[in-house]
Amino acid sequence: MIECEPDRSGEGTLIGFHVGASRRKGYTSGYVSRLMDVLRSKGSLSVYWGSGEELSLAEATAERDEIMPGLDLASLMSSISRLDAYVTADNGTLHLASALGVPVVGLFRVAGTERRYSPLSGGSSVLLDPEGPDPEEVGRAVERALERGRAGGASAPPSPSPSSRARHRVPPVSR
Repeated sequence: MIECEPDRSGEGTLIGFHVGASRRKGYTSGYVSRLMDVLRSKGSLSVYWGSGEELSLAEATAERDEIMPGLDLASLMSSISRLDAYVTADNGTLHLASALGVPVVGLFRVAGTERRYSPLSGGSSVLLDPEGPDPEEVGRAVERALERGRAGGASAPPSPSPSSRARHRVPPVSR
């Protein structure tokens, strides 16, 4: 396991941001740069990435931000669990952060996917826009997530509705 945790040495809020997503779910470097400017105004930023292309995007857009190293799954979980909020496009880390109870602001580009794949952790929200939600709107969603988290609303996922419970049922393993 790689020992790596976000830098909590400074006072204040720590926000995680994952720069990438596959194919049509990702965003341009210009959008990522504008979004990171807004997120920096809300707290310290730890930047996550998954592929070499995403690392290049992180390096091109991060200023004084902490770029996380490549992490194995256990280290990624440990790192994300220490965040106050997590902002990401629709990718696997969205669901990991949600499962860890971290308030997530999920950025979705493909209509319909937000209903099926939205984060379930308390304080989470989803923003849908094919071009990318307005960065200021994302900033306001982060503020709401942080407020809910401080009020204790992010400690456990909400109880799923009967329809979502059926949608997330795991089929039995056949032998």
